[in-house]
Amino acid sequence: WAAGHEIAAATMSHATNVHTDAATWAAEVTGSKLALSKLAHIPEDNIVGFRAPFLSYNRAGLQALADAGFTYDSSIVERGNRDTALRSFHPERKIYPYSLDGGIGQRCALPERYCQDWTVAGLWEVPVYSHDVVPADECATNAATVGDVGVTDFTTLKNNFDAHYLGNRAPLGLYLRAGQDDAAEVSAFMAYAASHEHVYFVTSAQLVQWMREPVPTSEMDAFFPSCAVNGVDTLGQDAPICMCESVECARGGVSVGVCGACPSAMPTAANYEAVLCDGVLQAGCMPGTCTCAEDNEQDDEPGWASTGGWREPGECEAAVTGAVYSASDKAGTPRGWWTGAVVHDVTPPAWTSGFPAISGAPTGSEIDVDVQVDSAGGCWAVAV
Repeated sequence: WAAGHEIAAATMSHATNVHTDAATWAAEVTGSKLALSKLAHIPEDNIVGFRAPFLSYNRAGLQALADAGFTYDSSIVERGNRDTALRSFHPERKIYPYSLDGGIGQRCALPERYCQDWTVAGLWEVPVYSHDVVPADECATNAATVGDVGVTDFTTLKNNFDAHYLGNRAPLGLYLRAGQDDAAEVSAFMAYAASHEHVYFVTSAQLVQWMREPVPTSEMDAFFPSCAVNGVDTLGQDAPICMCESVECARGGVSVGVCGACPSAMPTAANYEAVLCDGVLQAGCMPGTCTCAEDNEQDDEPGWASTGGWREPGECEAAVTGAVYSASDKAGTPRGWWTGAVVHDVTPPAWTSGFPAISGAPTGSEIDVDVQVDSAGGCWAVAV
């Protein structure tokens, strides 16, 4: 996440399916968002996407996502064949992402295959686009052989890209797993796709943002930010920019790397509130929006990412200009963390060492500041 990637959720247990009830879905999706935030130091409001394990979902699961504040689901496969899709009769004419306010616009992978009346207010669906065997005869609308969603060979990806690009230009998904040995094929395809005009590599969250507020091609470069973090382009770097030191935690026979402190136990859908809302693990949310009730009460002690996801120094500077410094009882704390219009004393990240310290600023005083944005998107104000 600190290197510019979007991180989405996929439940706590990876054991949900079409028969999972509403209460279980609620615990699985809420717990997964909270675990990512508390243990990987990703702000809660940056975890907006979800994919169901094994692409197995139901109405209760989609509603649980909306209730938990997710922006989109991406679990419903869209294939380019008249026999398997409602609207995508050919790889060149696939459906775009859409709002579920009006129901599902696809044929669902359920025994009855009917789900079009499932309305889920506020939630979007980003279809999982299959990589089909594209027929040579573009008039053979029903001749496309239905493909899989994890294809990574160059030829299949190229043929599907060409179909999308020369057709209605619906998005094309790349579905990869860590450790795949076909990186050369994927890299070759990405270079091929990038050689075409008006092609953008974006996250699913950015895609939904564009669908909500589309802009013309003349404004696309400004709409989709680069891969730069703190002014450093992470593409091609040997190592990503990290926002924390990973700590190895062994709990219940399982070892996992986390940011910061280890949890008291391995969180599950059954115990995540007790384990993660313990008042010890730092909050990663704006007060009033936190999953843990106690985090909402700690507005004078914000966590490591209480900034709402500032990404650019200009945004950070605009947010703190003319703001008020709020001194706390942490004597000697060298800098303030700005959350909205108020600065709070917390321990600054290591990279801020060497900057002038804020000292002697009485409560409520206005100060002149310089600003920096750390790799977590945190906005730090430094006295000048």
